[in-house]
Amino acid sequence: MVRLAALIRVRISIIVFSFWRTTPTPAQATAVWQWFNHAEQLATAKGRSILRVNLDETSVCLFPGSTAGSVFVSLKRSREGCVQTVAKWKRRCCLTHVGLICDQADIQPQLPQFVVGNERTFLARNMPALRLACPPNVTLVRQKSAWSSAALTARVVREIAAALRRLGARSRNLQVVLVMDAARIHFAPVVLRACRAAGVWVVIVPAKTTWLLQPLDTHAFSHYKSELRRAYQRARTGSANPNGDLEIGEFLVCVYHAIRTVLQGRRWAVAFDRDGFGAKQAALSVKVLQRLSLRGRVDIPSNRPSPAQVGLCFPRRAKVEVALLWDAYDGVVRARLRRCAVAAIDASDSRLRLAVGRPHEASGAVLHSR
Repeated sequence: MVRLAALIRVRISIIVFSFWRTTPTPAQATAVWQWFNHAEQLATAKGRSILRVNLDETSVCLFPGSTAGSVFVSLKRSREGCVQTVAKWKRRCCLTHVGLICDQADIQPQLPQFVVGNERTFLARNMPALRLACPPNVTLVRQKSAWSSAALTARVVREIAAALRRLGARSRNLQVVLVMDAARIHFAPVVLRACRAAGVWVVIVPAKTTWLLQPLDTHAFSHYKSELRRAYQRARTGSANPNGDLEIGEFLVCVYHAIRTVLQGRRWAVAFDRDGFGAKQAALSVKVLQRLSLRGRVDIPSNRPSPAQVGLCFPRRAKVEVALLWDAYDGVVRARLRRCAVAAIDASDSRLRLAVGRPHEASGAVLHSR
């Protein structure tokens, strides 16, 4: 009994310590909200309307079922208890879904969705057929590991830009503000360079606060997983396999259904507002206000956050290239300066070279997060 009591005390201490570490501070929330307000104000000054986009990854197990649902048993085994027959490797094997939501319902179906599997899950001989069955906005990625990476995130950014270009003239008045968590693959130099090239503005949700402040985590993924479980159980019920086992192609159909029903079938503008990314933080959810111990209306400025405030959004000891981080924000100004410099050289008919510096980049500053 003494050992049991000691074990219980240790478990409780671990739980309390974990909760304490993951509880966000008002300073973190204020920093990211000011960052977003600055992006919104800057876009308005440039005559653009913002398109709020949230990117995040979630793990998708090949067996998303539970003890409840459709159960396949023989008459002999019915006396031993009802269990779902699923291979152990399927219970341990997962795909990665790189999901995207935005605040405009008519654009949401155009946003890319990436499903990543390793080489043992997505066999090379099956890929042509699997890709043929994909919806137009879903991309299957076969690689050595099912984990996402900085290179893949950069590819997603390029696909976002390509999807918006297909909108034609409408896209010229849109400024994408990409909200992502503080995973290191999201602010790697290759990703920030891709954002600069695509004209996408990045806003980083502070580390360990995504459960409270990131729309996909607070409003989307739980519904997505629930719909996937329901679709999976329906598919097992109708499977021709005696055990209700699904091939990878049949399972992906369930994933596509969850994407279409949840991610593309709902409106997400309110989710962004509730988490503080819009409406000048006037529509914050009760949960956010309570967790951050905020009372009354929150007044957040719109000026560019200081390096210290930006540092609150990144993990400890993270190295962030400030030049690349703000390059996309300053890209239009820099392009205008270049055009003015070229015009001045042509007008004076001179061979003098005018060096136009890059804002924030001349010093090569690197932000070291505490």
